[in-house]
Amino acid sequence: MKNKVLEIDASLDGYVTGETVRMQKQIQGIREKLMKNMKQKHDAAMLSIDQVKHKLFPSGELQERNLNFFNLTPNGNVSEKIDQIKSMIDAFENYLIIVRE
Repeated sequence: MKNKVLEIDASLDGYVTGETVRMQKQIQGIREKLMKNMKQKHDAAMLSIDQVKHKLFPSGELQERNLNFFNLTPNGNVSEKIDQIKSMIDAFENYLIIVRE
């Protein structure tokens, strides 16, 4: 583009150079904003992953290694809770059972 302008009018060389530099700075500014935005999204995603990991692996261990059965029975009825779980389990089935309160 600069060559075309100089073919028409050589006195516009400074103007074209200045505009070219200005456009390059604007493009660099856009690039920096995009990089900042991408970094923020990446950091937010990593924070979510870390939060899930902390819930699944408290103290760096599997949750079932850290969580005591008595935490599941805040009212103290341990035998009732065991009977409830036993009624849901079939030892000959090969599937995962999730019990919610």
